[in-house]
Amino acid sequence: MEDIWLDLIDRTNNCYWKKVGYLIPGNSTCLGGNISFDLPDLHHLEYLDLGGNDFQGLTTPNFLSSLEKLQYLNLSFSSLIGVPPSLGNLSNLQYPSFRVCSYPFDTVERSWVKDLNWISGLSSLKCLDLSYVNLSSATHWLDSINKLPSLVTLSLQNCSLHYLPYSFPNWNMTSLSYLSLSQNNFVNSELPKWLYNDTTIETLYMVYSNIQGPISNVEWGKLCNLQKLYLEQNKLNGDIGRMVEGLSNCSNPTIEVLSLGENVLTGKLPNSLGHLKNFRILSISFNMISGTVPASIEQLSRLEILYLGENQLKGPLPESIFNFSELTALSFSVNLSNEWVPPFSLYAIELRSCSLGPKFPTWQKIQKQLQWLILTNGSISEPIPPWLWMMCSQFHLLDLSDNQIGESLPRIVNFPSIYQIWTVGFYFSYYYGVVVDLSSNHFHGSLPLWPTVTHLNLANNWFSGYIPLNIGHVMTKLQVLDLSGNAFRGTIPYSITSVKQLLRLDLSDNHLSGKIPDWWYDLEQLQVIDLSGNNLSGTIPPSVCSPLSLFWLRLCRNNLSGGLPKSLRNCNSLLALEIGENKITGTIPEWFRESLLSLHKLIMTGNMIHGRIPPQLCQLSNLQILHLSHNNMTGFIPSLPENLGRSQVGEILQVVSQLPLFQLCFYTQDGVD
Repeated sequence: MEDIWLDLIDRTNNCYWKKVGYLIPGNSTCLGGNISFDLPDLHHLEYLDLGGNDFQGLTTPNFLSSLEKLQYLNLSFSSLIGVPPSLGNLSNLQYPSFRVCSYPFDTVERSWVKDLNWISGLSSLKCLDLSYVNLSSATHWLDSINKLPSLVTLSLQNCSLHYLPYSFPNWNMTSLSYLSLSQNNFVNSELPKWLYNDTTIETLYMVYSNIQGPISNVEWGKLCNLQKLYLEQNKLNGDIGRMVEGLSNCSNPTIEVLSLGENVLTGKLPNSLGHLKNFRILSISFNMISGTVPASIEQLSRLEILYLGENQLKGPLPESIFNFSELTALSFSVNLSNEWVPPFSLYAIELRSCSLGPKFPTWQKIQKQLQWLILTNGSISEPIPPWLWMMCSQFHLLDLSDNQIGESLPRIVNFPSIYQIWTVGFYFSYYYGVVVDLSSNHFHGSLPLWPTVTHLNLANNWFSGYIPLNIGHVMTKLQVLDLSGNAFRGTIPYSITSVKQLLRLDLSDNHLSGKIPDWWYDLEQLQVIDLSGNNLSGTIPPSVCSPLSLFWLRLCRNNLSGGLPKSLRNCNSLLALEIGENKITGTIPEWFRESLLSLHKLIMTGNMIHGRIPPQLCQLSNLQILHLSHNNMTGFIPSLPENLGRSQVGEILQVVSQLPLFQLCFYTQDGVD
């Protein structure tokens, strides 16, 4: 890397570079090493792209701030640590991107941006992308960004933001048209009232951000330039009818996308829905919306995606829906006749809780473009017909869960060979590859091995026998494997170590025996391990804590013995540790507080743990559930974490069986002696 920059600097001695930038495209190189300190000699540089390289945790150099004519700067996906405040000197900078600039070093505190005061110096800024940069300490982020009147695009996705001001009287971003605040964890935050000041907004993303309160906080009728609104996976409540009425009050509504799935919205869809004639996507699934679908929906002839499922809607769907020629994805939860034939060519259909059975609907045969098929809880009991197995060659997502289908699965099914495709599941779950969910049925026999499947869920069926020893050699693309709730026996196959992309492994509630293997070092990306409810014995192996991304470890209801491995200290991302109902001995380590700062759930009930509860344990600031009952512990109960719900207090107090009952009633913040 350094040689490249030195060669570039040498060439500046032979010619005068006027307004010339140098681009290193991230999609064609993966450079590393150091960035040459001679780079500031390029005084006329206007365009600098270092994105998509691997600088291996190198601190973002301050000398970038000396490139005074720089207009475009891309440090995204570069493994550089930190965003130096000195960049605020680049008054000509218009298009900086720091998106995921510090991965995989984004947990290092020096990669975090403590405040954004420096950003007000970027007076020419038009586009700012700080997505996946930790801004948890930047409490006054909006005050700083509000000083950028030329800003058009702002993306702060997954920035660990906690504070979202409800009111903001001095709105200055009069050009802002794109705003993304998705995947943050705003605390006690409602939809901000200042949104109606942003009358130029065209696209708004606030997905999965813990937003709560009434959706009517915003005067939607003032946002007449709004084209795309994504608010799914929050806790928004209130009457959806009022919101639709507000949007339809615009003289020329521009709204094309309304995505409100997975909230707690109520009310009915008003007739004014038909005024929003530009709709391409209408997604309101997983709410509590009632009434019927208004006949005025027939005016939404441009609809491409319509998600209405999992609400309290009643009555038949208007026949006009089935005449929408551009409809490609459909989701609802009403009964359909087996004779129904969709007049459109779908690539995705989801029918949840529809009485389709006992047979599979035959209209699927003519859906030649179908890629995602979800028929859950449809009272289907017949075996999967041969014509449907043949269609699997085009399926990226097949979900037949929660039916009563009973048969053994074929050994060979030709699912598509997909290497780089994102399967976007309904309700905004994102998967990579081929997803097969046949859980909660009556499938039986031995486990099939389907090489191209990346997500396989066969939980809660009647499978038995051994997990094939070569499963990891055949299903090398697996990211999620869920075989829980069956009757598999034997040991855990070593070949699983060949599945390098495995994120989640759930083998719980089977009849597996033997020791937990000690080869988890090979599965670096693993996030969830669930081996609970088996007959596993021996000690907890040290390597089970080696995947740095592990956030859920569940080993309860086995015959495990011995103490807790010291390697648990390495599980800094662990959110849940469940080892209850075993024969674990020893004491609770004092280092829990230093090493398991992220822990939300700790279940150690029903073991043979002795000694006192270390006070450090009760200083875990994120702990919400703590079960230590039915052990051999003695001493006093220290101060309880403030975030523990009162429903959990009884479980904690059970740990000291020697205490008189009346003493258990005296819960104080100073502890119980």
